[in-house]
Amino acid sequence: MTVAHPRGSDARSPDALKWRKLYDTAAWQRARGRQLALRPLCERCEREGFIVPATVCNHRTPHKGDYDLFLDPDNLESTCAPCHDQVIQSEERGGPTGTGQIGVSKGVDRDGWPSDPRHEANRR
Repeated sequence: MTVAHPRGSDARSPDALKWRKLYDTAAWQRARGRQLALRPLCERCEREGFIVPATVCNHRTPHKGDYDLFLDPDNLESTCAPCHDQVIQSEERGGPTGTGQIGVSKGVDRDGWPSDPRHEANRR
C-alpha cells in the first residue's frame, strides 16, 4: 500500500559539487547512521503531527564545505526526502516565491496554520 506524503528532485549548485565528496566518506556514513538511529522520524513532519520515517540526514545550518560543521551532531536533523528536497531546499534558496519572506517554510500544520515559527503569522 502506498501512503501519500503530507507535503505535496536533484539539482546542485556549482559550489555544492565541490564538497559533494564529503558525503562519500565513512565518517559521514557513521554520523548519518547515528542521527537516523537516534531520530528515526522526520522531525519536520513530527512537529506538524505527522508520523513519517526519516530517510535523509539534513544539516540544520548549511555547512558550505566546513568539515567540522558537516559532522557536528548538533547540526544534524532527521527528515523525510520530501521535506528535505522541497521544504528545506526552498528555505535555503530564499523561501517560497511571492511571500517576501526569505527562508520561511510554506508548510502548514493540521489546522492549516503556518508551521514555521518564523512565518509572520506566528510572530507576536
